[in-house]
Amino acid sequence: MDVDQRLIRMGLLEDCDRRRVVEHLQSRDPRPVSLDELAEKVYKPPPDGERPRDKETVVIQLHHVHLPKLASQGIVTYDAEARTARYEPDERTAASLEALLELAPADD
Repeated sequence: MDVDQRLIRMGLLEDCDRRRVVEHLQSRDPRPVSLDELAEKVYKPPPDGERPRDKETVVIQLHHVHLPKLASQGIVTYDAEARTARYEPDERTAASLEALLELAPADD
């Protein structure tokens, strides 16, 4: 993987919700995971003082933002019609993702 691709992938993992998605899909590999299940894993109550969001907002963000971004880089496949996602990176990408997630776990 060249440096530009690594930076793009690092940027993809800057968002804590996307890190949670990748970590959960890794744990379920190769089984497809429903959008509702992902929303349950991604949703975390906000810290005090932050505006709360509901789980439906998380579903919408996953569907319109996070899963398409991860799919565009070959990290997941996302079937919007079936509302399922599957972790399917190539071997090199999977190794890079594992290393990046060790440096920046989802629940830091």
